[in-house]
Amino acid sequence: MLAVAALALGNSFPLIPCRLSDAGCTANAQLLSPGGLTDAIVAGLAFFVLAIVPFPLWRRMAGLPEWRRLKPVMFAARVIGPVLYLLLAVSTNMSSMPAAGLIERLLATTCVLWICALAVNLIVESRPRALIADVAAGG
Repeated sequence: MLAVAALALGNSFPLIPCRLSDAGCTANAQLLSPGGLTDAIVAGLAFFVLAIVPFPLWRRMAGLPEWRRLKPVMFAARVIGPVLYLLLAVSTNMSSMPAAGLIERLLATTCVLWICALAVNLIVESRPRALIADVAAGG
Protein backbone atom coordinates (compact mmCIF):
# COMPACT_ATOMS: atom_id res chain seq x y z
CA MET A 1 0.00 0.00 0.00
CA LEU A 2 2.75 2.37 0.96
CA ALA A 3 4.81 1.89 -2.19
CA VAL A 4 1.82 2.12 -4.53
CA ALA A 5 0.56 5.32 -2.87
CA ALA A 6 3.98 6.96 -2.98
CA LEU A 7 4.42 5.97 -6.62
CA ALA A 8 0.96 7.26 -7.55
CA LEU A 9 1.54 10.54 -5.78
CA GLY A 10 4.91 11.06 -7.42
CA ASN A 11 3.65 10.26 -10.91
CA SER A 12 0.36 12.15 -10.88
CA PHE A 13 1.52 15.77 -10.70
CA PRO A 14 2.87 16.11 -14.28
CA LEU A 15 -0.68 15.59 -15.60
CA ILE A 16 -1.91 19.03 -14.47
CA PRO A 17 -2.33 21.17 -17.62
CA CYS A 18 -1.51 24.52 -15.95
CA ARG A 19 -0.41 25.99 -12.64
CA LEU A 20 -2.74 28.16 -10.60
CA SER A 21 -0.05 30.85 -10.60
CA ASP A 22 -0.20 31.03 -14.43
CA ALA A 23 -2.30 33.80 -15.94
CA GLY A 24 -5.75 32.51 -16.89
CA CYS A 25 -5.40 29.20 -15.07
CA THR A 26 -8.13 28.40 -12.59
CA ALA A 27 -8.93 25.37 -10.46
CA ASN A 28 -11.94 24.79 -12.69
CA ALA A 29 -9.73 24.78 -15.80
CA GLN A 30 -7.47 22.24 -14.15
CA LEU A 31 -10.30 19.89 -13.22
CA LEU A 32 -12.04 20.13 -16.60
CA SER A 33 -9.01 18.69 -18.37
CA PRO A 34 -8.51 14.90 -18.43
CA GLY A 35 -5.02 15.26 -16.94
CA GLY A 36 -6.17 17.55 -14.15
CA LEU A 37 -9.10 15.30 -13.25
CA THR A 38 -6.85 12.23 -13.29
CA ASP A 39 -4.35 14.05 -11.11
CA ALA A 40 -7.03 15.06 -8.62
CA ILE A 41 -8.36 11.50 -8.33
CA VAL A 42 -4.97 9.76 -8.18
CA ALA A 43 -3.43 12.28 -5.76
CA GLY A 44 -6.54 12.22 -3.57
CA LEU A 45 -6.46 8.42 -3.34
CA ALA A 46 -2.70 8.38 -2.77
CA PHE A 47 -2.96 10.93 0.06
CA PHE A 48 -5.83 8.92 1.56
CA VAL A 49 -3.76 5.74 1.56
CA LEU A 50 -0.72 7.52 3.00
CA ALA A 51 -2.90 9.05 5.73
CA ILE A 52 -4.33 5.68 6.85
CA VAL A 53 -1.34 3.35 6.38
CA PRO A 54 0.12 4.20 9.82
CA PHE A 55 -2.87 2.52 11.51
CA PRO A 56 -2.39 -1.07 10.26
CA LEU A 57 1.37 -0.64 10.02
CA TRP A 58 1.76 0.38 13.65
CA ARG A 59 -0.53 -2.44 14.77
CA ARG A 60 2.03 -4.87 13.33
CA MET A 61 5.14 -2.96 14.42
CA ALA A 62 4.05 -2.34 18.03
CA GLY A 63 4.75 -5.95 18.93
CA LEU A 64 8.35 -5.82 17.74
CA PRO A 65 10.79 -4.47 20.34
CA GLU A 66 13.17 -2.96 17.78
CA TRP A 67 10.38 -0.85 16.29
CA ARG A 68 8.86 0.44 19.54
CA ARG A 69 11.04 3.56 19.49
CA LEU A 70 8.88 4.81 16.61
CA LYS A 71 5.79 5.02 18.81
CA PRO A 72 5.77 8.87 19.03
CA VAL A 73 6.31 9.23 15.29
CA MET A 74 3.60 6.74 14.38
CA PHE A 75 1.20 8.21 16.93
CA ALA A 76 1.71 11.66 15.42
CA ALA A 77 1.25 10.24 11.90
CA ARG A 78 -1.98 8.49 12.97
CA VAL A 79 -3.38 11.77 14.30
CA ILE A 80 -1.96 14.46 12.00
CA GLY A 81 -2.32 12.56 8.69
CA PRO A 82 -6.09 11.94 8.83
CA VAL A 83 -6.76 15.41 10.27
CA LEU A 84 -4.83 17.09 7.46
CA TYR A 85 -6.53 14.86 4.89
CA LEU A 86 -9.96 15.92 6.17
CA LEU A 87 -8.89 19.57 6.21
CA LEU A 88 -7.65 19.17 2.64
CA ALA A 89 -10.99 17.72 1.55
CA VAL A 90 -12.90 20.54 3.22
CA SER A 91 -10.62 23.33 1.99
CA THR A 92 -10.63 22.00 -1.58
CA ASN A 93 -14.42 22.32 -1.69
CA MET A 94 -14.24 25.89 -0.43
CA SER A 95 -13.03 28.88 -2.38
CA SER A 96 -9.82 29.27 -0.35
CA MET A 97 -7.41 27.50 -2.70
CA PRO A 98 -4.23 28.89 -1.02
CA ALA A 99 -5.30 27.10 2.17
CA ALA A 100 -5.73 23.88 0.22
CA GLY A 101 -2.22 24.20 -1.20
CA LEU A 102 -0.73 24.79 2.24
CA ILE A 103 -2.62 21.87 3.76
CA GLU A 104 -1.57 19.63 0.87
CA ARG A 105 2.08 20.51 1.48
CA LEU A 106 1.71 19.90 5.22
CA LEU A 107 0.13 16.50 4.53
CA ALA A 108 2.91 15.58 2.09
CA THR A 109 5.53 16.66 4.64
CA THR A 110 3.87 14.61 7.37
CA CYS A 111 3.83 11.52 5.15
CA VAL A 112 7.46 12.00 4.14
CA LEU A 113 8.56 12.42 7.76
CA TRP A 114 6.99 9.21 9.04
CA ILE A 115 8.21 7.26 6.01
CA CYS A 116 11.74 8.62 6.59
CA ALA A 117 11.52 7.60 10.26
CA LEU A 118 10.67 4.06 9.13
CA ALA A 119 13.59 4.05 6.69
CA VAL A 120 16.07 5.32 9.29
CA ASN A 121 14.92 2.73 11.83
CA LEU A 122 15.21 0.01 9.21
CA ILE A 123 18.79 1.08 8.46
CA VAL A 124 19.66 1.21 12.15
CA GLU A 125 18.14 -2.18 12.86
CA SER A 126 19.66 -3.92 9.84
CA ARG A 127 23.18 -2.57 10.33
CA PRO A 128 24.24 -4.64 13.38
CA ARG A 129 22.91 -7.82 11.84
CA ALA A 130 24.82 -7.18 8.63
CA LEU A 131 28.04 -6.56 10.57
CA ILE A 132 27.58 -9.70 12.64
CA ALA A 133 26.85 -11.77 9.54
CA ASP A 134 29.92 -10.29 7.81
CA VAL A 135 32.19 -11.09 10.76
CA ALA A 136 30.75 -14.60 11.05
CA ALA A 137 31.39 -15.18 7.34
CA GLY A 138 35.04 -14.25 7.81
CA GLY A 139 34.90 -10.85 6.11
